[in-house]
Amino acid sequence: MSVQDYMSALKLGKKEYHACVNKGKYPYLPVMENMMEEKSIDSEVSLGIDQIPLRLVVGTCTAGRTNAFADNWMPILEWGSEFSAKWASLSDSQVNEGIRDPIKVYEYMNKFYVLEGNKRVSVLKYFKAVTVNAQVIRKIPKNPMIQMLKYIMNLWIFIKQLSLMIYISVKKAVLRHLWIWLG
Repeated sequence: MSVQDYMSALKLGKKEYHACVNKGKYPYLPVMENMMEEKSIDSEVSLGIDQIPLRLVVGTCTAGRTNAFADNWMPILEWGSEFSAKWASLSDSQVNEGIRDPIKVYEYMNKFYVLEGNKRVSVLKYFKAVTVNAQVIRKIPKNPMIQMLKYIMNLWIFIKQLSLMIYISVKKAVLRHLWIWLG
């Protein structure tokens, strides 16, 4: 049964991978270390083991494993690798007794990034689990208000650029119609 589960998950992973590539979107899991600098973190606080929603587990901490998964956490490595055998074994464990060992995650800005347990998350998402046991470590930004202001400023800049692009497009269209009308 586990081989069939892996092959089914592989099919889902490849489908997601190709859909992302066709949309021009990054096809792998987001990597936390690529999204922020360590110097922007004030401290880390261990929150202990807790049930966390799988829908908020969005990526990995390091780039080491990211190319093994599509953006939807499904595997994209072919059957026959050590990775696929371990994934299939975890699949059997989930069906027979459930995955009991907690994963280890960093929580940053209300999203979770996996440090240990990427395959467990993949298997649980394949079986449509809602939560996972996790040892949670929260990364606290140096100044959360500065982070929020940066997001707001970037949004404001984007809206201004979008407005300018719309204005230029409308102006060109009006001038084109005026030229035709006068022509």
